[in-house]
Order: sequence, then C-alpha cells, then structure tokens
Amino acid sequence: MARLEEQLAQLSALDFTSSGLPGVLVHEALRKAVASKSNLVLAKAAGMIAEHGLDDLTDDLVAAFDRLMKNPGRSDKGGSGLTALARALALLGYQDAGLFRRGSHHVQMESAYGGKVDVADHLRGWCAQGLAQSGDPDAMVDVARLLVDPCSQTRRAAAQGVEISGRGDIGLPLLNMKITQGDPDPQVISQCVTAMLALVDSSALELISPILKSNDDDLVEQVLLALGQSRQAAAFEVIETFYEQCLTEPLQKASLLAMAMLRSEVSMAHLENLVEEGNLVEAQQAIEALGIYNYDSDLKTRLLSICEKRDDIEWVELIQRVFL
Repeated sequence: MARLEEQLAQLSALDFTSSGLPGVLVHEALRKAVASKSNLVLAKAAGMIAEHGLDDLTDDLVAAFDRLMKNPGRSDKGGSGLTALARALALLGYQDAGLFRRGSHHVQMESAYGGKVDVADHLRGWCAQGLAQSGDPDAMVDVARLLVDPCSQTRRAAAQGVEISGRGDIGLPLLNMKITQGDPDPQVISQCVTAMLALVDSSALELISPILKSNDDDLVEQVLLALGQSRQAAAFEVIETFYEQCLTEPLQKASLLAMAMLRSEVSMAHLENLVEEGNLVEAQQAIEALGIYNYDSDLKTRLLSICEKRDDIEWVELIQRVFL
C-alpha cells in the first residue's frame, strides 16, 4: 500500500509547466505509469494525459487498454483502469471504433455488499461517446444498443453520445424511441431531452411536450430543468403552459426555476412580473427561482424596488437573504 501511495504521489507531483528535458521526463513518467500493473496508477496517469491533451501518448493508452482487456477480472479489479483509458481516448478524439466497440460490450460483475455489481457501466458509457465521435458508419447501432443497457449510468452516457454524434437524422428517432419507451431513471429521459434540443433545436419541442403530462413527478421535473438548461427561447411557451396548469408546489417551483435558467428576455420579464403582480406564493417562488442569479446586483435592485412598491417587508428580507 505504501508503494502504491508513493507512486500516486509521484504522479501528482509532475510539473506540466516545464518544456525541454523536464517535459520529456514528464512524458516518460506517464508512459511508465500507463504500463504499470497497478490499475489505480494506470488510471491516474490516463486521467492526467487526458487533462493535458497529450495525444502523443495515445498509442500507450491503446496498448494498456488491450492488455487489461485480456483478463480484466484479474488485471483491473473495480474497473477503474479500463474506464480511465476509455475516457482518456474519447476525450483525446481517438477514432478507432473497434476499441470502443469492444469496450461497449464489456460487463464485469464483481462481489459487493448484498450481491454483485457491474463495475464496467462507466466504461461502456465512455465507449458510447467514443463511438459517437468516431465517424464509423455503424457506430450509432452500438450507441442505440447502449440506450437500453441494464445500467442507468450507461444509458445516460449513450444519450450524451447521440448528442455528440451530431446526427439529427439518426439521433432524433433514436431519442424519441427511448423517450416513448420510458426509463426507470428520470435522468436518462432528461438527458435524451437535452440531446434532442441540442441536435434539432426548437423543432424537438413538439416531441418533448407530451412528457410533461406524465404522472411521474420526478420525470417531469427533470424534463423541465432540461428545457431550462437548453437556453432555447422557444422552450418558454412550453414551460409557461405547464406552469399555468400545474397544481403541485414542487413542480410549480421547478417550472419557475426552468424559466430562470432560460434567462431569455421573455422568461425574465415573466418572473419579475410575478414578483410584481402575482399572489403571495407566486411572488415568493419567483424570487427564489431568480435566486440562481444572486450575484446580479442589477436584478436585486429591480426586485427590491418592486417589493418596496408592494410594501412587503417579508419579501424585501427574502431578497436580502437570497441575493448576495
């Protein structure tokens, strides 16, 4: 254990700011670490290579991946090595779909408290993203398979992979199919919504709107926040329509937060209007939603002015608490 900690500490101490001979020594240290028998040392080195964009070490990452895949149950306990290597290669823009395809099929069940757990779910997720950016003509077939993977982490990453592919012609029907099918993890559907909006902009809204009629409040909340995160002005009408019909406080709050996240001229004006003319609950919820911009002194000044006109000390105090 002491030896492992020493190796990890040596990697942490590497100086990436140096050029010339010191820079060469850093590369050699990382190359040696990637060849290590310790998957933890290897994983740390792979992460550093990705962080600093050292694509000249790509061949070393590939060789390490091939080595671990020969007997991963023995050489990569916990799956951290293969996951880190796939992540690094994906982030470096590695184009060999064959490597990612092999990783996308890998399942590694290991003993855990209460039974067994698949430690390769993150690996398959990164391979989905690597496949999506590879340009391989059959890559989206593999990504589609991963959209129905048993592990939710993999399914979320596969939805991200569809977005990364930039293929709206294939991606939109895939994501729509997944949304229609449903998922036990609301975050998977939320990621599908995010990907659809990124691929085809506001034209996806007509496919997304029906999800807000679901009886699953967690799912509806995730979709609302995904709409807000899209920053697409056209999403405001969808969110506002839902808000006007919504009767539950948690989803009302989520709707107003989504409007604030949009930060369009219309959505911000709507929230400020609720503070000015809404009832007690509406005004308080709007102030809390706008609190995500608690650093905005101009917004704080406008809200204080509105509340002072309404002669409501409690709201003034709320603004003072929410805003810096």
